[in-house]
Amino acid sequence: MRLPSARPSPREYRPQSRNGRSHHPSGTKSKDQDIPEHNHVAVILKEPLYHFLFAGLLVFLVFWLSTDSQNDIVISQAEVQRMSTMWESQWRRPPSKDELQRIIDLRIREEVLAREAITRGLIENDSVVRRRLAQKIENFESDVASMAEPSDETLIPYFESNLDRYEIPAVVMFRHHYFSSDRRGAAALADAEREISTLIAIPTDQRELMGDTFHEGHDFEASLPRLARVFGDDFALALEDSITTASIGTVVGPIPSPYGAHIVELQHYVPKHLPALTSIRDQVLTDWRLSQVENTKDRFYTSIRDKYRVTVAGPSD
Repeated sequence: MRLPSARPSPREYRPQSRNGRSHHPSGTKSKDQDIPEHNHVAVILKEPLYHFLFAGLLVFLVFWLSTDSQNDIVISQAEVQRMSTMWESQWRRPPSKDELQRIIDLRIREEVLAREAITRGLIENDSVVRRRLAQKIENFESDVASMAEPSDETLIPYFESNLDRYEIPAVVMFRHHYFSSDRRGAAALADAEREISTLIAIPTDQRELMGDTFHEGHDFEASLPRLARVFGDDFALALEDSITTASIGTVVGPIPSPYGAHIVELQHYVPKHLPALTSIRDQVLTDWRLSQVENTKDRFYTSIRDKYRVTVAGPSD
C-alpha cells in the first residue's frame, strides 16, 4: 500500500518563480510589500487624521505666541523722549530722573490697565471709547493732509471758490443822537424829526449831542453786522441804504430802532472789499488744510464702508 506523499502545508507552500523568488498565493503583493519602508512618512502625511492634528498644533502655537506677545509692553526710547518733551513744554524745564521715572511708570500703568480692560471686554458698547477710536483712525489717516504745503496754484482756486468767507464787511463811522422811546414814548420819533433840521444848521465842529444817553455810547466805528447786533437789523439796513445815497458828513435820519429814534452823522465809510490773497495767505492755507483733512476722512470712510454689512432694525424688529 502506497502512502500519500507529504505535501507542504499552506503556510509553508510558496510557488517559486523562475528567478527563485516566491509569489503571494493570490498573485498580489501585500500593502507592506507594495510601499518601501522609507516611504511610510509619505503615507502618514496623506492621512486626514494627521492633517487635523497638525492643524490643531499649529493653531495652538499661533495662539500661544500671540498671547505671549500681547503681554509684552515695550516703552521705546522714542516714547520716553516724547514724554520728556511734553513735560518740558508744560513745565518749561526738563524732568529730573525721578520725575521721568514717574512719567514712565504712569505710562506703563495706563498700558497695563488699558490692555486688561480690552481683555475683559470692557470697551464693548462704550460710546466714548468707540468715538475716540473713530477719531483716532480718522486723524491717523488725515495727518499727512494736515501738513501739506500747497503752492499758490493750488490755493488760488480754493480762495476764489470761497470768496464770501474772506470778504471784509463794510465799516461805518458815525455819531448818533438818541431819542429814547422808554423816556419819550410815541413822541420819540417826532422829537427826532423836529431836532434834525436844527442839527443840520449847526456847523459840524460846533455840534453837541442832542437827545438822551444811549447805553452803548454815541460814537461808533463798526461793521454793519455788528451794528445789527447792537441796534437791530432794521437800523443796520436803513443805515446801509442811507450810506449809498448820502455823502460823508451828511446828517441822515431819524432811523428807528427797538430803543427809539436816532439822528446819524456820517463820518467815514469803508465799503466791503476782498483782501489780496497774499495778505491772508496763512488763513487761507489753514482753511485749505482743514478742507483736505475732511476730504481725506470722507474718502477713507468711503473706501472701507463697503467691507461691512449693516443692518438697521426697524420698529417691528
